[in-house]
Amino acid sequence: MRATPENSGLEDKISALSQEWRRRVLTRKLPAGALDPWHVMERIHPLLPENTTVLADCGTPTPYLGAFWEVSGSGRTVVTPRGHGPMGYALPASLGARYADPGNQILTFTTDGSLVMAAGALETAARNDGPIIFIHFSNGSLGWIKALQHFYHDAQYFGTQLSKFDAVSVAQGFGVRATRAHTLDDVAAAVRRGLTTRKPTFIDVPIPDEHDALPPVASWQRAASGEETSRPVY
Repeated sequence: MRATPENSGLEDKISALSQEWRRRVLTRKLPAGALDPWHVMERIHPLLPENTTVLADCGTPTPYLGAFWEVSGSGRTVVTPRGHGPMGYALPASLGARYADPGNQILTFTTDGSLVMAAGALETAARNDGPIIFIHFSNGSLGWIKALQHFYHDAQYFGTQLSKFDAVSVAQGFGVRATRAHTLDDVAAAVRRGLTTRKPTFIDVPIPDEHDALPPVASWQRAASGEETSRPVY
């Protein structure tokens, strides 16, 4: 950023706010057995090739990716949808990225709800082979919608809990190498295997509900602190 009278001190202010947010995220407590989506992204970011294409489904992945994922060069290497309409987008989109640049590493963040909607893309990924790593953030719910019900409808949940299913077995059934991660070390080890084999790799990662570990969504932060009670319009 080039310093001008209009933005004097702005870069320092942004940096300070970013560091404070990171400090709070890195020290927050999570329910037992759950991993923090931000910790996962922070752990695997240094492992990836610089030109990795990163795709994400709406819901849990997008605010974390938008707020924390750092890119080192120009070009559209991070592709995310917004809103509730494109649930399941990232799974078939990873195949589009594969065909567009066959030799490039692809990292795809998806979720329970999106997997239910577009699991068939895993069969195509297995059949066509190639360097795609799927990170599946799993909390057994339609997490974004559940968080809206938590904050703006007095925690009256309706239609947001999914039936229990074994995502690892689903991926394996389609021929994709899959594993369930219990620690950040497990995640890193599985990512390294995927980078080495350059074959489709599916990593199931347990995460908390959004209202138990707030993502960087400003309106939810205000709702959690009691500053805002009306539902935002997206």
